[in-house]
Amino acid sequence: MGAKRTNRVRVRIWVAGMGCLALMGAILAYAFTTIQDDVNGIAVPSRWANASFTWVLNNTGTAPSNVDVSDGTNPLPIKTVLANAASTWAAASLNGQQLTNINITNGADVSTLATPQVDCTNVISFNDTNTADFPTGTIALAVVSQDYERTASPDSPGLTYTYIECGNQTVTTTSPSIIYDADIIFNPNSSFSTSTPALSNSYDLPSIATREIGYALGLDESAISHTVMFSGGENQQRTLASDDVIAIGYLYPSSSFSSYLGTLSGQITLANIGGAYAAHVVAIDAVTGNAITDRLTNSDGSYNLYVPPGNYYVLALPLGSDSTHGISYIGDFSGWSCGYDMSAPPCCDTSATECNGATLFPATNFTGQFF
Repeated sequence: MGAKRTNRVRVRIWVAGMGCLALMGAILAYAFTTIQDDVNGIAVPSRWANASFTWVLNNTGTAPSNVDVSDGTNPLPIKTVLANAASTWAAASLNGQQLTNINITNGADVSTLATPQVDCTNVISFNDTNTADFPTGTIALAVVSQDYERTASPDSPGLTYTYIECGNQTVTTTSPSIIYDADIIFNPNSSFSTSTPALSNSYDLPSIATREIGYALGLDESAISHTVMFSGGENQQRTLASDDVIAIGYLYPSSSFSSYLGTLSGQITLANIGGAYAAHVVAIDAVTGNAITDRLTNSDGSYNLYVPPGNYYVLALPLGSDSTHGISYIGDFSGWSCGYDMSAPPCCDTSATECNGATLFPATNFTGQFF
C-alpha cells in the first residue's frame, strides 16, 4: 500500500449567511460539489467505503434543553428527526427513479463522545460544550476525516486502508479516496425546533440535520438557493432538490443513475485565453426555467452535466475572484484552492510556496477538476 495522507475538513453553517437568502433569491451559482482529494494528479471524490455509513447519537440520558420536542405541531423526537434526515439521502430519487445506492444505519447510542474526534465512530451530538468548536455564528458543524491512496489509480480495485487511530481498523474498498470518520455537532447555545413548521426564533432541526448529513456523506456546498446544500445560510429546506439528488447519486450511484440520466457536455472558452477555468455551467430546464444542476468547468473549460430527460439551456457564469467580487469564488470550496489555502486563487503554480502574498501549506498537484 502506498503513502496516505489524512485530511480533516470542517464544514459550517453560518447564521450570518441567512441574510444572503433574500438577496440572492433565484440567482444561479455553482451547484453540487464534493469533498475530494488529489490521487496521482487526478481529482477524486471522497466516498464512504463500500457505500456504507453508520451514525450514532451522543445521548447522556437527558434531552438537550435547546431542542424543542414538546411544543408546536407534531414535534418529533431527536432520533426520529436524524433518522428521517439520513433516509432522505438514502432514498434520493428524481421523477420516480432512485438514483442512489447507499446503506445508512443508526448504531447504538454513546454517552462519552460529545466533541469531534477521530475514532471511526460517526457521532451526532448536541452536548459539545467546548466554545472553541463554535466560532461566532456557527449553529452546526460537520467534521469529516478523509484518506486517500497516493499511489493508486482511480480504477484500482482492492485498496486496503488501516487506521491506527481507530484501533487498527481495516477496510477494503475500490475507492482511492474515502471518508472514514464524520462527526456532526449542534451548538448548545442555539435553539432548534422539530415541529412543522419550526417554532419562531428556532432553527429547523430537520432541514439542518439533512444538510449536515449531506456533508458527512461527502457533499460540499451548493449556491442554488432551493437546494438542501445551499451555501447562503440555513434555509429551512427539508426536501432534496434535483441538484441534491444528482449529487448524492453521483457519489453513490444506483443502476438508474447511468440509465436514467444523460449528460450535457461542452467547453467554455474565452477569446485570446482558451478554456475558461472554473466557470459556472448551469443546466436550465427549457420549459420551466428551473435550474436543475450545474458544475464548475475543468482547467481546460470542459464540463459534463448530469440531467434527466428533457430540453435544456446551458448558462455559463464567471467565478468571482473573492467573496466581494462574485456570487461564489474558490474559497467557498473545502480545501480545493491551490495549496489548500482559502485565500489562494486557482491560478497558482502548485510548485510555489507563496501566491499573491498567501503562504501555501502544503503545495499540491491541484488539477482544476471539479465534481
